[in-house]
Amino acid sequence: MFCDKCGHQYPDPKVWPWLVIIGILLVLFFAVAPDLHGQQIVERTRIEYIHVPATSDSLSQYLIEQAVKRNVLLEGPKGTCSAVIYDTNKVLSAGHCWEELMHISGRVVKVLRKENDPDLMLMEVETAKFSKLKLADKVRLGEAVFYIGSPMGHKGTLSVGRVNFLGHGEIHSDTLALNGFSGSALYNMKGELLGIQTHLEGVQSFGQMFAVATPYFRIKEFLEDK
Repeated sequence: MFCDKCGHQYPDPKVWPWLVIIGILLVLFFAVAPDLHGQQIVERTRIEYIHVPATSDSLSQYLIEQAVKRNVLLEGPKGTCSAVIYDTNKVLSAGHCWEELMHISGRVVKVLRKENDPDLMLMEVETAKFSKLKLADKVRLGEAVFYIGSPMGHKGTLSVGRVNFLGHGEIHSDTLALNGFSGSALYNMKGELLGIQTHLEGVQSFGQMFAVATPYFRIKEFLEDK
């Protein structure tokens, strides 16, 4: 339609209802789009950090019991960490857990060696008699693993998951972790030591933090290096 007065071209009146419908649809789309976008971000995050536990059949009660026996709570003036009895009177933990005065079960520990890279610490303290903990010799992406640690002072806490990233001299897994999990032992389903937990990664706002471990081959080098 053409306006003789102003010279503008207008759409045919028959088209107006369709234009109104299209306008309403556009308004609805832009009103909902931010929520849809936010939901997509949430879904992507959930997929990236999804917790896939190992089956209970693959994790024998015997392995858990042995790992729990080796788990100890490392206490210092500033807080607590987890640690594992590597051999009789020898305890492994994360290097960043070091404090001037530390004790396990009321006994003062002697630090034999501590490193920041790798994040490891070997201590001496009186323990029950144990055979030397066997180190793993390989790790596979997707492999089922478990931690036994003492987060927030709760000894013998179990966290199960799978290896989801290998790189940068670390083992990443989707095992859930809490504060105080540093120094926990990461095991494979043979009960072999795969790593020592060093730090946490994840999305704090989603309440999910996952453990990253110093791997067995760096532990081996650390123990053998005099």
